[in-house]
Amino acid sequence: MSITLNDRQQQILERLNAEGEVKIAELREAFAVTEMTIRRDLEKLEAAGHA
Repeated sequence: MSITLNDRQQQILERLNAEGEVKIAELREAFAVTEMTIRRDLEKLEAAGHA
């Protein structure tokens, strides 16, 4: 089963791969979304085996 990532999640994954880590506060500001949205994105990436 493949999990489809939206554009924001793909960009988060690219940052994670490039930088080795990401900070929730920085992502929240960069994407103008809530902290909970970023946490859900990171949980989805982890469930998909990306993080």
